[in-house]
Amino acid sequence: MKGIEGIGKAAFFIRKLRQGSDDVMHRGEEE
Repeated sequence: MKGIEGIGKAAFFIRKLRQGSDDVMHRGEEE
């Protein structure tokens, strides 16, 4: 169970990171 929990956290973290980088890219395009 611990391994599955870790994978879930990693997936959530990666998703959050991707969202942040997407926001940065969009901001760069706007300017």
